[in-house]
Amino acid sequence: MKSATFTHLPWPEENRPGDVYESHTQQVILAEELGFHSAWIAEHHFTRYGLGSAPLVIAANIMARTSKIRIGTAVLVPPLHHPVRLAGEVSVLGVLSDGRVDVGFGRGGPGYEFRGYNVDHSKSQERFREGIRVCQGLWTTPGFTYEGKYIQLDRANLVPPPMQQPHPPIFIAATRTQETLEFAVSTGHPTIVENVQYTDEALDLCRRFTEMSKQSGHNVPMSSIPFSGTCTWPKLKSRLARTLRVP
Repeated sequence: MKSATFTHLPWPEENRPGDVYESHTQQVILAEELGFHSAWIAEHHFTRYGLGSAPLVIAANIMARTSKIRIGTAVLVPPLHHPVRLAGEVSVLGVLSDGRVDVGFGRGGPGYEFRGYNVDHSKSQERFREGIRVCQGLWTTPGFTYEGKYIQLDRANLVPPPMQQPHPPIFIAATRTQETLEFAVSTGHPTIVENVQYTDEALDLCRRFTEMSKQSGHNVPMSSIPFSGTCTWPKLKSRLARTLRVP
């Protein structure tokens, strides 16, 4: 089992944004010292629910202050981004971090985030799938050509290419609909589960995913699914103190 942290980066009214980012960075630094495998950051916009409006920027800051722990996105929302820019930024981050980046993609949640970007929420499933296909194509195929409903590319070359081969590890969230779960299974990539569900429901989702994956021929094992919950910095320090028996 691999231990990981996960956060939405909630912004309490009494805190400055910079203090929230620094607190989380310190949490990840401590997690690395304790041997945690990875730390995951959510993307959210227009709400105090999360300060993750630029998760790859946040990841770059953390990677500059750590050396071993992997940093993942849980999740990037392709419908809100141009996939060429997204693929390029992930590729650069992988180079700068010596290959420590994991990429979780998700369809996205609240409609207000889509309205803020002037993106039709009803088209999110189409944009989600197309965005992932374009990112993976750019990461794996020199001179990548694509003719989609929203994106068209003619012999595009990603510079720099990803350090991780054949591409950065990809995980696809599928916590909301059967349609998204079926798409995630079809890609052959693992799903990703964080604390948007009760634990029993999340475990059931993992079981359904692995069974469907086995039936599809991809046979993705449950051990490859990142599974995490949220722990605030004060709670984490308290739990670690009890575990390590330190004051």
